[in-house]
Amino acid sequence: HAGAMRGSYRARYRVADRAISPNVAFQFEGRAGAEGGILPWSGPGGSQGEVTLRLLANGSLRVAWEADRLGQELGLISGAATLVRKLE
Repeated sequence: HAGAMRGSYRARYRVADRAISPNVAFQFEGRAGAEGGILPWSGPGGSQGEVTLRLLANGSLRVAWEADRLGQELGLISGAATLVRKLE
């Protein structure tokens, strides 16, 4: 809405070392352009960081996140995914 974006991201990554949680969940909010942007995020247990959202030419969305501050639960500190809209 008027350049402001709010949303949430939830994923489960494949982790070879089971010492950390494979689950990623956070909420983000801030200003972004038509092609995306870099927004602050916050997650459970006090974790925080930045997420980069980039709209690709084929309509997919590239999500890359990185933690600046870890929460109480030991988890992944960064990751990336390309989200593809499925039309039915």
